Amino acid sequence: MNALLAPGFLRCPQLILTIVGRISDILLGTIDSVVLVVLEVFQVLSVRDDRMGMPVLVRRDSETIFSILPAKNIQFNINVQHDCYSAKCEATGIRLQMQERGESDQIENYIVHNPLERYFINSHAFHNAHLLHATLPRDLIAPIPLFQDRQQTHFDLATTLWATLETRREKLKATAALKPKKRKAAGDQETNNCPSKHRKKALAAPTESSAGPTAIAEPAAPTPAATSEVELMVSNRLKRTIVQTSRALAAKETSDANEEEEEEEDKDEEVPGEVSDDDSDLYQGSDDDYSD
Repeated sequence: MNALLAPGFLRCPQLILTIVGRISDILLGTIDSVVLVVLEVFQVLSVRDDRMGMPVLVRRDSETIFSILPAKNIQFNINVQHDCYSAKCEATGIRLQMQERGESDQIENYIVHNPLERYFINSHAFHNAHLLHATLPRDLIAPIPLFQDRQQTHFDLATTLWATLETRREKLKATAALKPKKRKAAGDQETNNCPSKHRKKALAAPTESSAGPTAIAEPAAPTPAATSEVELMVSNRLKRTIVQTSRALAAKETSDANEEEEEEEDKDEEVPGEVSDDDSDLYQGSDDDYSD
């Protein structure tokens, strides 16, 4: 271990470069308590992933390379995710679900990662985001615009919106122009269905012909019937007759009889006359009679 800390190793030109990798082992010296880390080296591609739009980590020349560095040279940690889309990873694993740090009876599936050493640097993470932005090139972490020409896109959308609004205005104008016509047609139809008073009078007035005045037959007097009938006329409907039942007629006769009895009782009651002089003496008295 001490041989790895030779001055020649520390002066390696690679030390002036910032490298990224995965910590494989941590070594602790027994004499001088120097801490070393075994780093599995990766490299950052110069272009982003086309599908995710994030920086990509791969092995150098598809080979496994280790580098031993002092632990104090570690700057910060980052979050990476495996490229399961390219590796075609599937949830084929089965294991017991952990509950309160112990295995439970529940079984769950988990994703089995295929051996493809390709990872995404999670540039959307908040942890150490400022350090990540200061380390990686700007073109790898710069926001990607949704539209290349934003102003022209806004103009195109505004033009489409104006055309839509103009079409809507024309439709509203056409609808407003049709409303009076519809109201007039509805009024004419209602007039035809329900004749006015003048039309009724004209129909009821007698007409004179060349032969002379036409005789108008007078309506026959209604004949008394066992039940009273009330006839109501509704527009556009046939004549409807309401017939009172025998119970209603009996109740009406009872009510009329009660009214007649009350009138006779009122007539039989005598109206009190004036008080005579003899009787008035009974109510006259001196205040001395009631004094002590």
